[in-house]
Amino acid sequence: MSEEVSDTYSRNVERPTGIVRMVLRMILGAGLIVALILKVYMMVLTDYACVEGETSLGAMIRCAGVLDMLGFTLAVAAGIEVAASLFLRSQEGVQTAIVLALASTVLLALSRDLADVAGWRSALVIGTLVICLLLVRTLWDYRQR
Repeated sequence: MSEEVSDTYSRNVERPTGIVRMVLRMILGAGLIVALILKVYMMVLTDYACVEGETSLGAMIRCAGVLDMLGFTLAVAAGIEVAASLFLRSQEGVQTAIVLALASTVLLALSRDLADVAGWRSALVIGTLVICLLLVRTLWDYRQR
């Protein structure tokens, strides 16, 4: 009976969750690729002037930094992983979400510091994030034993 319930849960919940997660990742990745291609196009073939106050999609892509776009994309991917992990029995999606969120935070911190002069605060933030990542990985490995 328990195997039958497990197979039914896997077939009716986990499989569709995996499909939706994969489709959302593909859409997110395709959107990032298109935005980066448009950014390169604007850099090469246009004047590439960032106009403050303009609200068009082109202006948003033109004014956004590459690291910002990558960081926000990784943040959304982490949110997708957390949402998917609510429906899955295994918790490996949570570990993936934590790694994606930490990578997003590092990229966003770097993008902010590259605009200004990087100082001791950015080194402290990045060092703390790396230590947290190593701690999470160690605890995860310890829990799996």
